Amino acid sequence: MLYIPALGQENTADYWNNNGVNLSRAGQYNEALVAFDKAIELNQSYAQAWSNKGNALNELGKHDDAINAYDNAIKINPEYDAAWYNKGLTLDAIGRHDEAVNAFDNAIKINPEYAEAWYHKGIALLALGRFTESQAAFIKAQDLGYTELPPMNESTRQSFNASIH
Repeated sequence: MLYIPALGQENTADYWNNNGVNLSRAGQYNEALVAFDKAIELNQSYAQAWSNKGNALNELGKHDDAINAYDNAIKINPEYDAAWYNKGLTLDAIGRHDEAVNAFDNAIKINPEYAEAWYHKGIALLALGRFTESQAAFIKAQDLGYTELPPMNESTRQSFNASIH
């Protein structure tokens, strides 16, 4: 959905944040970062702009910077479940699975019905070889309506199946 600001809104943090979201959707992540930075310059306590900046940085492969942006969003609003979730995705992608599980747990604590957080917690637990816990997380995600199957190679599938029987 394209955001079109009302007249006179061009110098607001909301305008720049929404502009950044539109640029991100178009795959223009460097341009999106400029917009998110402008939003943050106008309102340094804008948790959503910090989190969106993290998403753009993540897309550019700047994972440490993305984690820092998510941490800024979380510092501003510790109850921001999406920032915890996105931080978890980034941590998991760079192999920091224990930290990812912790981030997903924080998102779930805030929003127990966050199906995507349950699913990705299952993926992080699977990477750690914690198969029984991962199965429980996948089941919870499915119970909440998440339909994607967990990604497993044959070796992981055998270990997973052996641990739950």
